[in-house]
Amino acid sequence: MKAKQVLSGFLAFATIFGCNIGNINSYTNSKTVITASAENQIPDYSLWDRFIKYDLRITDYDSLSEKEKELCKFIFETERSSEDTIICERARRILNGYDVGERVNPKEISKYYNIIDRCGDYWEFTPYPNTNESGINKFLEDYGFSKEMAVLDAVPDIKHIDDNMFYNEYWVDDERTASIEIHENSYYSSDKEPFIYKVYNNDSYESYEIEKNLETLPVIEYKGCKYQICPDNTLALYSFDDGELDYVEIPETVNDMKVTGIKMFAFNESNVRSVKLPETINYIEPFAFYKCRNLSDINLPENLKSIGGSGFCECTGLVDINIYCPNLKFSSFSFYQCSAENVIFNTKNVPDYFTSFFTEYKSIVLGNNVKEIGCTLLNKDIEIPESVKIITWGEMPSGVTIVPKHIEILGAYKEAIGSKYFSVSMGGDAVIPLIENKSMTEMYDGTIGCYLNTEAYNYAIAHNAKFQLLDDTIYGDANGDGIVDIADVVCISVYVSNPEKNIMSEQNIKNSDVHNTGNGLDANDSLMIQHYLAGIIDTLLYR
Repeated sequence: MKAKQVLSGFLAFATIFGCNIGNINSYTNSKTVITASAENQIPDYSLWDRFIKYDLRITDYDSLSEKEKELCKFIFETERSSEDTIICERARRILNGYDVGERVNPKEISKYYNIIDRCGDYWEFTPYPNTNESGINKFLEDYGFSKEMAVLDAVPDIKHIDDNMFYNEYWVDDERTASIEIHENSYYSSDKEPFIYKVYNNDSYESYEIEKNLETLPVIEYKGCKYQICPDNTLALYSFDDGELDYVEIPETVNDMKVTGIKMFAFNESNVRSVKLPETINYIEPFAFYKCRNLSDINLPENLKSIGGSGFCECTGLVDINIYCPNLKFSSFSFYQCSAENVIFNTKNVPDYFTSFFTEYKSIVLGNNVKEIGCTLLNKDIEIPESVKIITWGEMPSGVTIVPKHIEILGAYKEAIGSKYFSVSMGGDAVIPLIENKSMTEMYDGTIGCYLNTEAYNYAIAHNAKFQLLDDTIYGDANGDGIVDIADVVCISVYVSNPEKNIMSEQNIKNSDVHNTGNGLDANDSLMIQHYLAGIIDTLLYR
């Protein structure tokens, strides 16, 4: 179904409220909730193992708490039994340990200008090549984004991503007693499209239109800066107007209101060299520090949750970037064409291709809080700490790509994507990696450097990829003389015929189990070595 009821006990929310909440107009009394057809009610459980490991990135399902297992089942059953292609965004983030914040509050609907998930992928922007500032502004205006637009942060419960029905559902509680729908045009034409507010009652719902509050937001001035007063009574730095200052320190509060964000183009082409952000900052919008080429020093607060695409575009004066933000989600383009010398990451995830958008860097260090990286970060210049367990699917380079022993998931699927990633003229269907069963090895002519019986080795075998073993073991050397020859075939044959004689050490037995069936040495291992010596096969490992 499009968005089924959550499993009972999913989480401890149960908001009950009335429908008399202000500026809404009912345009239908009752409709039947759209549900899946009968044949779609039972999800395809043959996908379960792949879903758990490569989609949700879980290696040990049995180690999860009961609440986490409920989340997994809810996500799987809801997404697989839906009529259209959906993502259970809020549940996925909770399962991944992110702070998803508060839900929408229907009692404050009259304040809503828009609802923006600042960690959402439509918050990723990169300038067109050779585009000047006016061109970028035009690009943003085409999509209805501007510094004046007020937003209230909320993570959608359900993202519908099919070409003909792209919209988000924001539930008011875990039981989906009511929801707000924001359709595609609401993002790009914020003054034209109303919100759709639905109140559910078993198998029916009442639907209302919500007119947006389009009044101009007030702006206040404080110490050379202007701040926008947001509908939730927080402040966002709107512009830095004192071009003579080399250093600016943003306060935590102004007039008893918390400063929580930096707006688009707030420091546009400023000459400022040093910026001190308060711990209250939790978002930096796209292009916030656009072309601040003298900026050499800025701190990123621990509570920071998002940096929009091109947030630090062409900040070529940065020396060090130290990111210790456990809940931060950011784009590959967040530091587009920066040239920081030293970069330290301590976030859960470091996106693919991130380093390729630095014009230069001396060192990139991954901290012990990083657990997932894109495959392009598997290069000789970056040490991969043991905390990293997941490598996201992507195009691996030519040559030998070394995959550390401690990687538990190689080729984790990227999130399903929908029509918004395609041009308006072309359209396009949603892309669902789980169903397509993609392989990184289909896209390149490189070699996976791996260790025997690791995730990378098993991946290479499963996808028929070229691989190179990285340890010093001589497989097939049954007698331990350092070479593989007919003497090893004889040694194995003697052992197999009478294993009680114990003519081989445990290590030699392990090294000689080249057929790798898990049943120990047998005639297949001897035969495989013979085929290798005769040139019939070119590897001494099989699985």
